[in-house]
Amino acid sequence: MQSPEKLLWIPFLAFFLFFTPDMITYGQWQWKANQLTDFAVERMAASGGWTATVEEEVSSKMKQMGFDKDKWIIYRTDGVVKAPGNVQFQISSKYHLRAFSILGEKMHKAMGDSTVLTVLANQQKSSQIY
Repeated sequence: MQSPEKLLWIPFLAFFLFFTPDMITYGQWQWKANQLTDFAVERMAASGGWTATVEEEVSSKMKQMGFDKDKWIIYRTDGVVKAPGNVQFQISSKYHLRAFSILGEKMHKAMGDSTVLTVLANQQKSSQIY
């Protein structure tokens, strides 16, 4: 391999080295959000909607999984839903990239605050209560 070809690989490899931790962290939050929506919609379907018991269980699960309620937007089907109705639970947030902080505070403020990824999980299921 020639030297100019090696030089072309440096930015390509640097990109992956800088952004790999952000990709992993983003994937973890996406995974957790999907697990939470699966849990919430299963509980809602079994209980016939959003009840006080389901709210307590979901809040407990969120706390256990490390979710901060102030940073997440939650949309859910309110009240009791009888079959054949559907219950829905959706959670979303913004993930700010931290890789730009390696290049200095100015770069982090310029690029890191404006470069965001959306973490979104949505689940819907039929109510099991008649």
